[in-house]
Amino acid sequence: MSKVNTAVIFSTLGQYATQVISFITIVVLARILSPAEIGMYAIAASTILIAGELRSFGVTQYLVREKELSREKIQAVLGMTVGISWSLGLLVIVAAPFVADFYQEPPLKTLLWILSASFFIGPMTSVPIGLWTRELNFQPIFIRTFIGAFVGGASSVTFVLLGYSFYSLAIGAILGMVSELIVTFIFSPKDTVWIPRFRRLPGLFTFGVYMSLTGMLSKFSEGITDLVIGRFNNTESVGIFSRGFGAVIFIKNLTENAVGPVVLPHLSEVKRSGGSVAEAYLTAISLLTVLIWPVMAVVSAAAHPMINLLFGDQWGLAVPLTSVLAFWAILTYAHYFGNAALIAVNHEKLMFQIGLVTFVFRLAIIIAVASQSLQHIAWAMVISGVFEAIVYVWALNRAIGLKLGALLRTLLPNAVLAACCWLVTKLIDRVIVFEEQTAMFSIAIVAPVLTLVWFGFIIITKHTALGVLLSLLPAAVSDRFSREGSIS
Repeated sequence: MSKVNTAVIFSTLGQYATQVISFITIVVLARILSPAEIGMYAIAASTILIAGELRSFGVTQYLVREKELSREKIQAVLGMTVGISWSLGLLVIVAAPFVADFYQEPPLKTLLWILSASFFIGPMTSVPIGLWTRELNFQPIFIRTFIGAFVGGASSVTFVLLGYSFYSLAIGAILGMVSELIVTFIFSPKDTVWIPRFRRLPGLFTFGVYMSLTGMLSKFSEGITDLVIGRFNNTESVGIFSRGFGAVIFIKNLTENAVGPVVLPHLSEVKRSGGSVAEAYLTAISLLTVLIWPVMAVVSAAAHPMINLLFGDQWGLAVPLTSVLAFWAILTYAHYFGNAALIAVNHEKLMFQIGLVTFVFRLAIIIAVASQSLQHIAWAMVISGVFEAIVYVWALNRAIGLKLGALLRTLLPNAVLAACCWLVTKLIDRVIVFEEQTAMFSIAIVAPVLTLVWFGFIIITKHTALGVLLSLLPAAVSDRFSREGSIS
C-alpha cells in the first residue's frame, strides 16, 4: 500500500473517530443548552478562531513545503510561533472587556479569558504536527485528535451538567488542548524541538504572514455570520443560525477532513518531483466532490430529519437555513484544494489576495441583508460562494495552468450524481413525508437508498473513485471485481 493511501487511511480513522465524538457531544449539548447559550459561546468561539489563525502562522504548511530542514531552522520556527501566539493571547486577555461591551454581553469577557489559554498551549503542538504531516505519518495525529476530542467533549458535557452553562464549552475546549499536548509529548517525532530560538528565519515571516492572514480571513468568512447576527439581532438568533450552519459544517467535516490533510504534502511532493500539479489537483477535487456533493445534496433535501436527529425538535427554525447553506458548501468544494495547490507552487501572496477580495465581498453582502431574515443571510452566503468559486478558477488557471474546460469535465459527472441524489431524496420525501415521520425512521430510509444510488453511479460510469475503493479491498476481491467489470 502506498504512503499516500496509508496516510489517507489514518487520516480518515482519526477524523471519523473525532467526528463520532463530536456528533455525540453536539447531540447532547443541543438538548441541554438553549439557543441563547449556544449563541453566546458561538460569538466567543468565532472571535478566538479568527485570532487563532494568526497564532498558527502557517507552521505546518511551511514545514511540509520546505525542501531541507535543520534543527536550528525548526527551533526558529518554534520561536516565531511562540512569540506571535503568546502575544496574541495577551491581546485577547486585554481586548476581552471591550468585546463584551461591544456586544453588550458581560459573560463574553470571561469566555474569552478562558479561551485565551489556547494561545499559550497551541505553539507547542504546531511543530510536531508539521513534522508528522511532512512525512505523511498520520497515526500519531490520529491518536492525538481522538484523545483531544474525547476529553474536550466529555469535559464540556460534564461541566454543563454541573451547572456551568456556556462556560463549559470553553473549559472543555481548553482541557481537550491540554490532553493533545500531553499526547504530543509522548509521541513526538525525532526532530521535534521544545526550546525555541528567537531569530529571524528568511522566508518564514513572509510565508507566515500570508498564511496567517489568509487563514484569518477564511475563519472570519465562516464566523462573520455569528458576529454580524450577534450585533444586529440577539444571541438566540446567533444560536439558531449557528446550528443550521453547524449542521452543514459537521457533515462537511465528515468527508473533507479525511483527505484534506493529505493533499498539501501530496501536491508538494508532486511539485518537487516535477509532476503536474494541475493533474494532481483535478484528481483530488474529483475524489472529494464525488463524495461530498451527493452528501450535501441529500442534506439540502433532507434537512428536516437531519436537524431533528442532530439537535432535537426545538431547533426547527434551523431547517430552512440548512437547506440553503448546503448549496454554499457545494460551491466551496469546487475549489476546496485551491489553497493547497497555491501553497505547493509558492503562490501564497495570490492566495492571500483571493482571501481578501472574497472576504470583503462576503462581509458587504451579509451586512447588507443583516437586518432582514436569517434566510436572507443564508442566501447571501450562497451568492458569496458563487463569487468565490469564480475567483479561484481564475487564480488556479494563472498559478498552475488549470483549464476551465478540464475542471468542468472533471466536475460534471459528480454534479449529475449530486442532482440524482437530490431528486431521489425529494421523491422519498414525497412518499413518506419527512415531517410526519421520526427523524431516525427518515434517515434509516434515506441512507441505504442513497448509498445504493451512489455506488451504482460510480460503477456504471467507472468513476475514478471506483479505482480508489478497489485499492482498499483485499487483493482477491479487488481482482475479481475488476475482471467482472471488464467482462461486463
